[in-house]
Amino acid sequence: MWLVALVVVAAVVIVWLGFGGPGWRRPAEVIRRATAADEDLMLILIGEFCVIDQHPFDRERVLRGLRPLLADDRFGQAWLIGRPSGSPTGYAVVKWS
Repeated sequence: MWLVALVVVAAVVIVWLGFGGPGWRRPAEVIRRATAADEDLMLILIGEFCVIDQHPFDRERVLRGLRPLLADDRFGQAWLIGRPSGSPTGYAVVKWS
């Protein structure tokens, strides 16, 4: 019984680490700086986060904070995260004072 449990745990770890067999590799995530051209996409992602986390979403308020981050690095940076072949699925915002 313990041998079966050990094999199952080993298989889960192998898949989790991305060892799926010859020639297989886990798709890499891409992280890139967001630019002013990404404003609409950032609004969608931020809006989705607000819904999931049950925060109010005020588009104009978000834009007042987001636009300076997309323009230059004075106040912080915004980043998009996703697969190379698809649209970004996440974001990160770093603000400094």
